[in-house]
Amino acid sequence: MKENIILNLDAKGLEVGTKFAIFESITKLSDDSNTDQSEIDAGKNTTDSNSYTNITDNSTENEENIEKTFIIISLEDQSFEETVSNIEDYETGILSENGFEVTTSNQDLIALSKLDAENLQNSITVINSNYQVDNSWDTTNDAVDTKVDLSKEKNNSNGPKYYIKVSYTSNVVAIYTKDDSGEYNNLVKTMVCSTGTATPRGGVYKLNTKYRWLPLFGNVYGQYCTRITGYILFHSVPYLRNREPDSLEYWEYDKLGTAASAGCVRLTVADAKWIYDNCASGCYVEFCTTLNVSKPSAAKISSNETCRNYDPTDPVANNPWRNYVEPTPSVEPSTPSESPTPEPTPEPTPESTPDNTPNPDSTDKPGSEDPDSKNDGDKDKEPDNEPDPNPSKEPTQDNTTNSVNETSEQE
Repeated sequence: MKENIILNLDAKGLEVGTKFAIFESITKLSDDSNTDQSEIDAGKNTTDSNSYTNITDNSTENEENIEKTFIIISLEDQSFEETVSNIEDYETGILSENGFEVTTSNQDLIALSKLDAENLQNSITVINSNYQVDNSWDTTNDAVDTKVDLSKEKNNSNGPKYYIKVSYTSNVVAIYTKDDSGEYNNLVKTMVCSTGTATPRGGVYKLNTKYRWLPLFGNVYGQYCTRITGYILFHSVPYLRNREPDSLEYWEYDKLGTAASAGCVRLTVADAKWIYDNCASGCYVEFCTTLNVSKPSAAKISSNETCRNYDPTDPVANNPWRNYVEPTPSVEPSTPSESPTPEPTPEPTPESTPDNTPNPDSTDKPGSEDPDSKNDGDKDKEPDNEPDPNPSKEPTQDNTTNSVNETSEQE
């Protein structure tokens, strides 16, 4: 069954994203010295890929005279074809910020992935034909391994004042002092940083030599450099010219907070100076995967053509950032817009109500009659002298009037 594993190894200058091959190599040891005659010297400038003798039939070999190891080589390496020419099968993976990642069913490789970085380094060899150890910054031969056994160091009650932790995945530095119990638990300061593929993937080291300015890999220079171990240092973002703080690689400054270095721990000038000034030689530095602290941010300065050649935190007197004032965006005063004057709503013209008052001249119109003329006509009629069939009723005063009213209702 295959497993996804991560091998935390020195990448030997390989970049994140590099595709690699990994395979097992069986090497015959010399009978007289019982040492591996074909071991690759990581400090050499070139790698002899033919130095590995692969034994196809090791059944007759004395197990004490052979050594099994794993080899990692980039698929783009100039010696790749030659190196794998005698290898029947190999697995491939990719280099991430966390290490060499590969999916494998090889139980030996899965077991190795569970080892600490130091023991793992002794069991797997990384080949990079273009890798060269840079000595330009170390003319005093003080690039020494400063790794310590922390379990023994903890017994030192007079230990260093500060303890530094570096997260190579979060790119943040945290600095602690001792609490009342003597443990380094009091957080003092956090710093944003940039690590790289060669940054140690574990272990505790002691700070060593310090340098005000120092040549760095790639013909660049750093301020306030403090050696951690080997060729790994705390230092500022690189400069193009030695001792000239106006030659900052501002495009690299914008990368603070991400993996960007070859392996050193880049800091702002202010933070590099703080370690340079406050953390004495012998101060502990631990490399770890993550840290449970808040990560500071760094300014992006590339767009500021006036000041970007200086680190904004550099205390040098002529730093233009000291007098720089962020321009306030000009906002044109808004002219109050006049509210439109509402047009007067015309008053509705009242609809004419027909005049129902009788027109005295309407008698000449056909179909219209004057009720008074009918009353006059009724007066000329002879009264009805027939006896009242109901003599008991009271006589009406004016029968003529009733006749007029009945005629009006019918019309």
